[in-house]
Formats: sequence, C-alpha cells, structure tokens
Amino acid sequence: MDWFTLRVISGKEKKIKETILYDVSTAGMEEKVSDILVPSENIVEMKDGKKKIKEKVFFPGYLLVRLEMDKETKYLLENVDGVISSTIPINRLIQRIGRAARKGQRGYAFLALENDPISQYYKNHPDDYFEDVERTYIDPKNPFVEEFQVLSMAC
Repeated sequence: MDWFTLRVISGKEKKIKETILYDVSTAGMEEKVSDILVPSENIVEMKDGKKKIKEKVFFPGYLLVRLEMDKETKYLLENVDGVISSTIPINRLIQRIGRAARKGQRGYAFLALENDPISQYYKNHPDDYFEDVERTYIDPKNPFVEEFQVLSMAC
C-alpha cells in the first residue's frame, strides 16, 4: 500500500473522510484502504479571556490516504461527494453539481486537468468537453432491464 493525496472541498475534510470510510466498509474494501488522515494540530486560542483548544487543518482541501490503488479504489474515491477528481465526462460533472446542491444549497464542481493527453486535449478544446457525453441505452420493451434502469436513474 502507498500513500496518496486526495483533493477534496476545503473545510469538509472530516465529513469526506467519514463518507469514504463508510463507503469502504459498505463495499467490503477494508483490506485495500488502510488509513485516511486529515493532517491537523491542536492550537490554543484566547477568546473572552478563556483558553480554547481548536483543531487547525494543516493542508486545507487535502486528505492523506493509504491504499492499494486499482480501478475499484479509484472508482470508489472519485464517486464520493466532495472529492475533486481528474477528468470525467460532462454529464458526471453535472451530476456532481446536483449532488452538492441537493439540500437547496449552491453546488459547485471543479474539473482538474492534469498533464495526460486527454486533459491537455480538453484544455485546448473546451467546447468538445461539453459535447462529449456518455451515451446510455434503454430497452423499453424489456421490463426487467427497464426496472433497474429507472431505479439507477432515480439514485
């Protein structure tokens, strides 16, 4: 297992850590993800003449994750609300915006482009990114398939 940094929404590090731990447990992947750390320290503040101990995050917007990186762990991490991941199709980015705003809040999603060829192509051709949607297939004549497709769209 190796250590990785995971870019997340700043100020939500602890909540995202809890969500990842829950998802890892639900998926039965505890043997692939061993540690998730929110680098922080306790600092003493004086407020109204009283000492208060406050936890301060060292690296806002980042988690340290020790895991065995493979397709399953990468997929699990990239699909956690609040994780800012690399290039994804536009319809997934829009879906993340919707999930972030599901409680009537404003939703934001960020597309982090890297140095890989696909990211560089989209950097130079941003209009193509917004047209590159994943296609889906629905068979309305097959009630068994249709049931699961409708359920998956509702989630």
